[in-house]
Amino acid sequence: MSGRRSGHLLALATLATAASQVFAAALAHAADPPCVGMWSKRMEHCSTEQKRPGAPMLMTEKGFDQHDLHCTFRKLDAIAPLAPGASTWKMEADCTYGSAQRPMEMTISVAGETLTLIDRGGTNELKKCVR
Repeated sequence: MSGRRSGHLLALATLATAASQVFAAALAHAADPPCVGMWSKRMEHCSTEQKRPGAPMLMTEKGFDQHDLHCTFRKLDAIAPLAPGASTWKMEADCTYGSAQRPMEMTISVAGETLTLIDRGGTNELKKCVR
């Protein structure tokens, strides 16, 4: 690879990393980031303890937990909305499920009280739990 091309790739990687860090910082300082909260497919599961199957997803600006699945965001980039008025992100995370560790990629979109998750397993819609 030429030195000039290598320099361009390094500059792009640096810019992408900086943009991701700025977005994460903005999300962390937002008064009420739309993806942060407790989300569940079924409202009756909103009160389920995390140690039990069916527990709701607890999303923070740094990652999420749901029963035996624990993920820390490695990258969170804003992308074009999936629907009008939605806030949408492409997410990469380091996850642990039970004792197995693996990376995860998904798209997260929030429109009103609905959080849509799209990953290689398909699309899931969750509703925001009311505390």
